[in-house]
Formats: sequence, structure tokens, C-alpha cells
Amino acid sequence: VHSAETDAEIHVDAAFKAQIPPLSAEEREQLEANIVAHGCRDPLTTWNGILLDGHNRHEICTRLGLPFKLVSVELPNREAAEDWIDGNQLGRRNLTPDAFKLLLGRRYLRRKRAAHRPPKGDQFDPLIQPGKTAAKLAVEYGTSEATVKRAARFAAEVERTPELLAAIAEGRPVLPVMRELNERKREARR
Repeated sequence: VHSAETDAEIHVDAAFKAQIPPLSAEEREQLEANIVAHGCRDPLTTWNGILLDGHNRHEICTRLGLPFKLVSVELPNREAAEDWIDGNQLGRRNLTPDAFKLLLGRRYLRRKRAAHRPPKGDQFDPLIQPGKTAAKLAVEYGTSEATVKRAARFAAEVERTPELLAAIAEGRPVLPVMRELNERKREARR
């Protein structure tokens, strides 16, 4: 068990934290109330001392001086850690449909990139999985291959458009933002 005094080995990576859809104000208030009433029941997850899961619990426990547990996962590299974060978040209930598509699309794109990498000797890369990537993710998340591939196109668009990333981070639907951006582009061409 760790407490606020012993969490010096936990590092918060800004890029990892930014990957995680934020809680709404109400969800955060409820989480804090639950932690105050019952303690931090779920352990925080780290990789090489970097926090992968439990950013909100870590902040609340540290601020309030409450103890928490840690578990560590073994992963070969940063990309595998990013994939672990997205996979873990896809199991959460508080995702908006757009956040779900973004995370699913990221996992597909990451695995497709890994599948085209040359092997590095005996190094194991968990992202490289033989077979059809879209089919495997479709089964894993109870959707279709076409949905997985659409999610990949969606994720690529969102990742290169700061306004779309901001909308997802704020829990707003992306479609109205996309329409507004397209309208601006049309007006600029006139």
C-alpha cells in the first residue's frame, strides 16, 4: 500500500494522461465521494514507474493523503503501454460513442503499423498479432470489421485536428464540430 508520502516513484506522463478521456465533473465528484467513504478500492497501474491507470484516483488520494495500492504491468515498450491504456479505457462504461471510436481506431492503427514492422531478432512485440487486425478487434469489442475500419479513419482525423480532440476531451459530440470546420473551409475558398 502506498500513501501520499510514498508515491515518489509514480510518474505522471502528460502524453499518457492526455490519452484518457476525462471524467465529467459529476463523475469526478462521485469518485472522490466514494474514495472518501470507502477508500481507494482499485489499485493504480504503473509501467516502469509511469502511471497508466488511475490518474484521477492518484490525484484525489494524494491531495487528501489517502492510501492506495499499486500494481505494475510488464510491457516491452512505450507503444505497448499506449495500447494497454486504450484497451483498458475501452472497458470503461463512461466513454462517449466518439471516445470509444477514437480509442478503437487508435488500437487498430497501432496494430496495423506494428504488423508492417520488420522483426527485431527475438524481441516479442504484443502488438504484432498474425491474422486480420480488424476481425480480431471486431470480435474483442463486439462490433463489425467495417466499424473497426471506420473507427480507424475517425481516429486518424481526430488525431490531426485539435478541435476534434478538444471536443472528445470535453465530452461533446464530434459531428457538429466537423460540420463547423467544413463550413469554415468552404467559406474560406469563396
